[in-house]
Amino acid sequence: QEKYEKDVESKQHELDVLKASKAKDLERLQELTKLYKEYEQVVVEDRIEKEKVRRKDELEAIELRGAIKV
Repeated sequence: QEKYEKDVESKQHELDVLKASKAKDLERLQELTKLYKEYEQVVVEDRIEKEKVRRKDELEAIELRGAIKV
């Protein structure tokens, strides 16, 4: 009987540790997911900005070629 109670206590402790670990892992996953979304947004904004600069440079080059021909 005593061995059974010790086994139950031991397993309950293991279960509690696993539950705590799972909660901690879930919290970390949520933090990383949020961080990933923030980084992804920065990348998208950077791509948009680079595309604007590229188009502006391209337009200026076309205008310069047009001005040189005249």
